[in-house]
Amino acid sequence: MAASPREENGGVPWDKLTNDTDNPLARTDTIVYGPRSRVSQAEGIRRHPYFWYFVAAGVFALIVLLGALWAMYHGASESRKGSSSRSTPKTLYVTGKKGKADDFLTIKDALVRARPGDRIVVQKDVHEEHLQVEEGRYGKDVILEGQGPNGGRTLWRLPKNSKEKALLELHNIEGLVVKGFAFDGENRLDDLVVLFGECPGLTLEGIECQGFKHSAVNILHCTGTADRPVAITALRATTANKTEAALLFNHRESITKPLGNDHIRVADCIFVGPFSAAVELIGPERNLEFRSNRFFGAENGFLYKPSKAANPLQMTIASNTLCKLQTGLALESLPQLINSIQNSRVSLDKNLFAQTPIIARVVASPEEQAKSGETVQTLTRQLIQSSGNVRDPSSQEGNVIINAFAVVFPPLPQDTNELQRFLRYPKASPLTQHGSPGVPPVE
Repeated sequence: MAASPREENGGVPWDKLTNDTDNPLARTDTIVYGPRSRVSQAEGIRRHPYFWYFVAAGVFALIVLLGALWAMYHGASESRKGSSSRSTPKTLYVTGKKGKADDFLTIKDALVRARPGDRIVVQKDVHEEHLQVEEGRYGKDVILEGQGPNGGRTLWRLPKNSKEKALLELHNIEGLVVKGFAFDGENRLDDLVVLFGECPGLTLEGIECQGFKHSAVNILHCTGTADRPVAITALRATTANKTEAALLFNHRESITKPLGNDHIRVADCIFVGPFSAAVELIGPERNLEFRSNRFFGAENGFLYKPSKAANPLQMTIASNTLCKLQTGLALESLPQLINSIQNSRVSLDKNLFAQTPIIARVVASPEEQAKSGETVQTLTRQLIQSSGNVRDPSSQEGNVIINAFAVVFPPLPQDTNELQRFLRYPKASPLTQHGSPGVPPVE
């Protein structure tokens, strides 16, 4: 016997079964145009052929999202931690071999990695590298120090195959301190160091310079600021062959920014050798100060060679010792002061001149004097202010009168191998009774 409709459908009349569900036993919904049965919905989703793919994809997306959030938080935390830790200065080393993380083969590699406040120590007897730092890309407020294995200076020279004309070139760099090196040009370099651009706080300290053909330091349109001047301290430049200058304050008409050299301090330096001038000045010079330096064996202590434009000359020369020179201060021409004399000033205070036949002079042709309409003496009295200067009897005034007081005193020590006593007099010297001019007496 054939089964009844109720028996074939599990005891439910066929007309009571729904026709819109995947479950053949589901009853019809009682709401007109209402939703499908919730039971049929869940069961349908679960039985969908791609259901577990969807579940896996969802779990994977959740894991990725949580991982991204964790990475963002952890990365930010590490960044803050790293930033905090780098606030403590580090010491980087240039050893010539790659060892630890803070060891570098070249100074440039170390400078690129260094941050403000860091210190780079070159732990080598001899280092060979041409270094050019342009536009302050690295090295800001970093100390670069030579420290030989035996505690002495590191000898820095150019690689044998290099065709460069300078050893160290620093352009627009702020706060870099370079110290503890002996620069040797081996008589094949024009300049050892070139300084250019806006360099507040740039310092050369305790540097020895030798073997250059043109100048030890070529200062070209270099400027500091009143609170952060460019400083050259305890530098010693010596030469056996005649060269142009130890310090060359250079100028080029084509360069208009910076206009010239400004806010530069030179202190406690020693210049020895047959220079044309220990310090040569060309073009605009503003706010230059030379204090407690020792000059020996040059044709001129200071030589001013003005450019064509009317440029100011502003400098202070105080407590320097100038010995065995032909001229202490020489002006090849007056610095075109007709329209700019108010902006120019040379101050000579408490300097000591010994064995220097001419203390100060202007090398001006009669034609130039006629053009000015005033005598050299009249113009230089407006330009040069002097006080407390002392000379020995062999040193005489030139055509620029600075009223240096003549004092008889024993010859100054001239042995360059005894730098502590070189050109310095004892406290018992008669010079102490005249205000202790020049470099302070030996303690």
